[in-house]
Amino acid sequence: MGQAPVPGTTTSVNTLNVTTQTLGPFSGSVNGSARRPLSGALGIADAIDRGLDFNLGAEGIAQAIRQAQGQATIARSELLPHIAATASQTRLQINLAVFGLQANAFGGVPIPAVVGPYNYFDVRARVTQTILDLTAWRNYQSAEEIVRADEHVMNDARDLVVLAVGASYLQVSAAKERVTAEQAQLDTATALFQQASQQHDVGVLAQTDVNRSRIQMLTERQRLETLRNDLAKQKISLARLIGLPADDAL
Repeated sequence: MGQAPVPGTTTSVNTLNVTTQTLGPFSGSVNGSARRPLSGALGIADAIDRGLDFNLGAEGIAQAIRQAQGQATIARSELLPHIAATASQTRLQINLAVFGLQANAFGGVPIPAVVGPYNYFDVRARVTQTILDLTAWRNYQSAEEIVRADEHVMNDARDLVVLAVGASYLQVSAAKERVTAEQAQLDTATALFQQASQQHDVGVLAQTDVNRSRIQMLTERQRLETLRNDLAKQKISLARLIGLPADDAL
């Protein structure tokens, strides 16, 4: 953020123009018009709320916090008991002749040559717990500190979003007022030019004075177009910060 003197309407008065430059992901936003349509005029409180919800800077850090929380959960899981379970099914068919059993081996009692097929199931579960794992404990502590650090970064990012959106909103408001003031200046210059033209027509004013008033009118018209272009750019900048179309910025 910076301040620069801007010439005022008189030669003895200068005003301060406060400028805010937003860089990186904070200069953009996700589209929030579908999720939260704008109804009515955009107030500064609504603009800040939209910036906090849709600005890419805050959104990116929120994603980083969720990722860090996931990494902390993974690190913590290494300290918890590990439960494993297995289940299997076996289908067998046995040829008794392989084991030396003949069909009449037991006093003429008939024995089938093949037994099966038949199934059996094996279900097992086991629990393992590491009593002391300093590496896993340090990894968990590190992951928790990363989460806390990202949360502090998020608080700082939200402050930056509030600053950027608030300053941009005020810049748009100031640009609108400058356009209104310059429109009044143009209306005054136009009226003076018309008056000078009428006085020249009746022979009470020289052509030089008419030309001077015409130049002043054209100068004010050029200033008005410049201020309108500046207002349009300020609206686009604000809209990009809060996720709105440029026409809805203010």
